[in-house]
Amino acid sequence: MPLRGLTEVIADAPVLEALAAEIRSGQAPVSLGLPRAARLFVLAALHRRLQRPIIYVTSSVESSRIATDALSNLADAPPLRFAEPNTAFYDSVAPVREVIAQRSVVLATLSLRADHGSPIIVTSPRALMHPVLPSATFALNTRVIRRDAAINLEGTLEHWVKIGYEVEPVVERIGAFSRRGGIVDVWSPAHPLPVRIELFGNTADSIRAFDPGTQRSSEALAQVVIAPLDVAEIGNPQLGSGHQPSRANRSSLLDYLDDRALLAIDDEEELREAWRALEEKARRERETLAESGMPVDAHAPYISWDEFAAARDRVQTLVL
Repeated sequence: MPLRGLTEVIADAPVLEALAAEIRSGQAPVSLGLPRAARLFVLAALHRRLQRPIIYVTSSVESSRIATDALSNLADAPPLRFAEPNTAFYDSVAPVREVIAQRSVVLATLSLRADHGSPIIVTSPRALMHPVLPSATFALNTRVIRRDAAINLEGTLEHWVKIGYEVEPVVERIGAFSRRGGIVDVWSPAHPLPVRIELFGNTADSIRAFDPGTQRSSEALAQVVIAPLDVAEIGNPQLGSGHQPSRANRSSLLDYLDDRALLAIDDEEELREAWRALEEKARRERETLAESGMPVDAHAPYISWDEFAAARDRVQTLVL
């Protein structure tokens, strides 16, 4: 039997149906105490039953990767992975664009939840510790370009640069755009494929998705949503809204969750220990920088365990 078939069987089990009903009513137990081998099956079955966004937090980067691969075979749709920046907390360099793109896709999916359904998002403590763009700023800087609507092209392209996009000759990755006369290509984290906008004067005459490999246009779209790149942790210039996130007022992924979302923790004790270990490592990095005479921000550039614990109190949480 295919693994997804097992998920269907578990989802139809009376005990799983009862658990889903308790979660919907807000009366679910805090901890299930499941054997480790059963957790991903139950998680996928719960997602099938609930049709809600689920944030699944593992205790390490490696376990989050393994869980993402496993859930690809168990869940109805492939999970998203909220990735870890490839930089230390006190690094002055930016994460690679691929990581920024992965994180931005998750933020766009949660921010534009009406258009993106109810995903499973897998992540780790290291990924969650890195702050993200505040959800209000993300929403305020999101733009929609509709077919047959007027567009101020110069102002639009300027805004894209301010929210983290880069100009490239050919658009082959998220966060890139190009312009060739009256044709503009752009790949927003809000879309699975890049989009080609053909202008007639100052009007968006045609909007089509296209294959980044062949560059050939495909389906026509009524609109394209241009969402920001997650640039909170790389000190980008001020966004168009004027809301530059500060380390004293950090935002986390949990701030993007609404009251439908479920936070599922694989193992709380392991998660707390891993989080505390990362905090201690960051503290030592800070001491080393300070001893070398490097300027160090007064505020820690990461989400602490206590901040995470306070944020999760606002989200329905289930420890597997």
